Amino acid sequence: MGFDGRIEMTIPAPPITIYSVHEAAFRPTAVSVVDDQFGGQGEIWVADGYGTGLVHQFGQDGSYKMTISGEEGRAGAFRNPHALLIVQAKEGPELLVADRHNSRLQIYDLQGKYKSSIVDDHIVTPSALAEHGGRIYVAELQGGIVVLDESRKYVGTIFPRESKRQIGWPNEVVDGRLQRPALTRGRFNSPHGLAVLEDGSIVVAEWVLGGRITRLAPAEE
Repeated sequence: MGFDGRIEMTIPAPPITIYSVHEAAFRPTAVSVVDDQFGGQGEIWVADGYGTGLVHQFGQDGSYKMTISGEEGRAGAFRNPHALLIVQAKEGPELLVADRHNSRLQIYDLQGKYKSSIVDDHIVTPSALAEHGGRIYVAELQGGIVVLDESRKYVGTIFPRESKRQIGWPNEVVDGRLQRPALTRGRFNSPHGLAVLEDGSIVVAEWVLGGRITRLAPAEE
């Protein structure tokens, strides 16, 4: 869409067998664009997290280019690739895939070649990704924002989840009815969307009835 709100292009399911023969649903959960800062020409990566569990690349004009499945490397097939992030690494730009149901991040180059994976006890339900100052921020659906340093090592978790998941989570059931739970300031219930602004502020959207968006300002030195 353009900034005027008009639709400029629509990308349907790619023309590959799983969508045509097996009638699999196309339910994308993430999009990331390779712009000129990464040496790209507007290529579009799309994660079909709620559909086939595949990640596709399209050209700037929406033409289909390739598909990756997670089986290209040692980590194995994606299970709900829920978020995508393109970052500049020492060896060149990389595509990070939040492989949510496998509790890991998988890393590719922008030609679709598998490079490595990140597995850490703190990464359990990665649902959104952002980068700032070389650090990677991972929204954990079950609570907390995991922070990784430039070498992709664990630094800490912002507002880790302390309580157990209640019945009906991320909402709660009262008298047999699903309703919005009481949300606590300074604790995340269900981080599902994530962005980091230029000043280092972190914006988190949560997956809960009525929604909640929280902005965390950088701590003063």
